[in-house]
Amino acid sequence: MEIYRVMNNIIALPKITVITVTYNGEETLENTITSVLNQTYKNIEYIIVDGESNDSTLEIIKKYDSIIWISEKDKGIYDAMNKGVNLATGDFIIFLGADDVFLDFDVVNRVVALGLKKDALNYGNVYFKCSSMIYFGKYKKSDLFHHNICHQSIFYPTNFLKQHSYDLQYKVYADWELNIKAISVLDMNYLGIPITIFNESGISSHVKDSFLKNRKKIIKEYFGILGLLTYFITNLRYVVRLVVKKIYYVTLIDK
Repeated sequence: MEIYRVMNNIIALPKITVITVTYNGEETLENTITSVLNQTYKNIEYIIVDGESNDSTLEIIKKYDSIIWISEKDKGIYDAMNKGVNLATGDFIIFLGADDVFLDFDVVNRVVALGLKKDALNYGNVYFKCSSMIYFGKYKKSDLFHHNICHQSIFYPTNFLKQHSYDLQYKVYADWELNIKAISVLDMNYLGIPITIFNESGISSHVKDSFLKNRKKIIKEYFGILGLLTYFITNLRYVVRLVVKKIYYVTLIDK
């Protein structure tokens, strides 16, 4: 039986559950798998939720005895993520896409050494593979009203995810909605290091999601009128910064 030490809400030597959702991921999945199974930190549970792939995905998964997996039809990525959460037995959960990898084989060990808090959204950064940039740095809670945190950089307390499922009405931004909900009841614990190499090429800026229309309503639901007022004030600041930046660059060009 594993015995964990809890001091100041930090769990020492926690069990980490990594969840990967995939469908026809034969081209990239094995890189993801090896980035998890080769971690120097060994108290890791790895779960793969497959959506009944019809390529060689299952053959790849079956090569590794330590993986917990299921393969069945789902209602989309967030439904599959909810299924993974239901199977999880770790203290914390991180989601890793089937074309993402951990930054290196020691990163989970470094994260645990920094301290994972059981009552916080524990998050770091991701390295964007295509654009070669680090996203996003330290957040204030109000920043999350405008920019989401990549779930590939978040170690969620498992108890929180067991109690709060992803809302399937949101096809693209259910994780953003859940993160706003999370920071209404959890602290934010910035780990300060990159966690994963994230393939952002699958993100489509053209996909419509009702979350964007409902965002103010969601903020008000979890943070009340004061939260909504904060959203409008910080949104105005973002607009002003963009205008000032644009004027600055136009002035440079004119010179």
